[in-house]
Amino acid sequence: MFARNVWYVAAWSSEVTAKKPFGRRILNEPVAFYRKTDGTAAALFDRCCHRGYPLSHGRIIGSNLQCGYHGIEFNCEGTCVKIPGQETIPSRAKVRSFPVEEKDGLIWIWMGDAKRAQQTPVPGYQWHTDERWGWKGTTFLIKSNHLYLNDNLLDASHLGYVHLKTVGGNPGIHDKTAMKVERTDRSVTVSRLLPDTPPAPTYTKMANITCNIDRWQDIHFQPGLICVDVGATKVGTGQTAEGRANAMFEFRVANGVTPETEHTTHYFWSAAQSLNPSDAAVTQTMYDEIEKTFREDWEVIEAQYERLLEAPDWRTVDVNNDVASVQARRIYDSLVREECEVGTASPS
Repeated sequence: MFARNVWYVAAWSSEVTAKKPFGRRILNEPVAFYRKTDGTAAALFDRCCHRGYPLSHGRIIGSNLQCGYHGIEFNCEGTCVKIPGQETIPSRAKVRSFPVEEKDGLIWIWMGDAKRAQQTPVPGYQWHTDERWGWKGTTFLIKSNHLYLNDNLLDASHLGYVHLKTVGGNPGIHDKTAMKVERTDRSVTVSRLLPDTPPAPTYTKMANITCNIDRWQDIHFQPGLICVDVGATKVGTGQTAEGRANAMFEFRVANGVTPETEHTTHYFWSAAQSLNPSDAAVTQTMYDEIEKTFREDWEVIEAQYERLLEAPDWRTVDVNNDVASVQARRIYDSLVREECEVGTASPS
C-alpha cells in the first residue's frame, strides 16, 4: 500500500519539456508529463481512453497532449477536446489529471485527493536555488520497496561499516554516538554529534581536513523527502550555532524517495557543497564522493530486499539505532490507514 496524499518528487525540471511527453511510473500508475505553452508542467494518466495507447508516446500540441495512435487530444485537465473525424465528444472521453508543482529544480506530483493537494505545501529544497551552494543530482532506480530506502537514510549507524572509504570512517566512533530523535505528526528529525573524532575520508578529500573535528549529522524525514545536513567544526564547537556558522566543511543531500511499484523505487538525490559554489569542479568532486556512497547503499538495499522477498513472513529484529526509521514507518503507515478509512488509498 502507498500513501497517496503526499507530494512526491516526480522528475527533475530538465526532464519535462515542451518538445515531447515524458513517461514515468509512480505509485504503480503510469503518468505522462509535458509542458504547456506557458511553460508550466502538466501530468495526465498515461493511457488514452480510446484504445489504451500510452499518451507519453504521443505529441504535444500547444497546451494539449495528442495520442500518437489516432490523434485524439486532451487538455491539461484530462478532458478530451478533439477527436479527428467527428464533432461530438463522448462525456466519458477523459483521462485523469494529477496536481503538479515545480519548485527548486524539481517537478512534484500529488497522486491522491486533488483537494488535499491545495491544502498541503510543496516541500521544496531551497539549496537548489541558493547561490551560496553548488549542487548536482541524478536519479537511481532501486530494486526495493521505498520504505527500506527510508530506513537506510535515517540510520547513520551503518556509515562506519558500509562507507568506510567515503563519509563513514571508524565504525567504533559511530557505535558510541548518541542520537536525538524528534517527531511530529508528519516528520522525524534525528541528530548526532561525533565530538573530537578523526575526519571521514570524504572530509579529507574535499576540505583537506586531517586534524580531529566535531562532526554533526542532522537528518530530517517527511514522507517523500529526506534532507541530510552534515559537516565538521573545530573540536569543542560542534554544539554551538557559531561553530556551525564557521564550519570547516558542510554538505547537504536531498533525497527524493518515490515509489515506482511495490518493489522498485525512484531515488532522486543531489549533493550540494558550500566550499566554492561557483566552481563546477568542486561540485563534481562532491557529487562523485556522494555517488560512491549511494552506490554502496544501493548494493546493500537491493541485496537486503532480495533476501526479505524470499521470506515474506519472517520478522526482522529492531535495535536501538532503528528508532528514527521505526518512527518514520509509523508515520507512513498512519497516512495509509487514514486514506483507507476515507477510501482514497492506493490499490497497489
